[in-house]
Amino acid sequence: MPNLFASNSSSHRWHYSLIFLLGLLFSTQAAGHGGVAFEDDLCVINIDFMQAHFTVFQPETSESTEYCEDIPNVTRSVFVMEYLHDLLTEMVLDFRIVRDVNDVGRFASWEDIEAIDDLEAATVFYEAARMEEGGFYRTSYEFLEKGTYIGVVTADHPTED
Repeated sequence: MPNLFASNSSSHRWHYSLIFLLGLLFSTQAAGHGGVAFEDDLCVINIDFMQAHFTVFQPETSESTEYCEDIPNVTRSVFVMEYLHDLLTEMVLDFRIVRDVNDVGRFASWEDIEAIDDLEAATVFYEAARMEEGGFYRTSYEFLEKGTYIGVVTADHPTED
């Protein structure tokens, strides 16, 4: 996986990005790829040196069944990231779901996101940046049609001079 870490020292902020694929109704196999893999736990994502446990729930159709990447139904999906690194609790995170308009598939990278001609038009969901206390990030989105989507998490952390 390419290094998705970028540092901007002039603004004194660290910026981390994570790209992962959300296959909706297309795949029956939940294989680790992109940033969503850590040894035996396919639901652990790496945000540079930090980790979070990423899970998707579809409570209306599959109650408490957990999914990592390949989610089976066109319905409301609840996305939960449980922080496995304390630094994430000090960071502002946002979350975006975009259609895989360039058909890059499971190996999507930050460069692939930057190559999307109109990111706003490809975006089906955007949750504005916020800091979550309690060690987890939670949001939900109701998918309206099947397809292949790319999830993008960005995390910013201000540093001191």
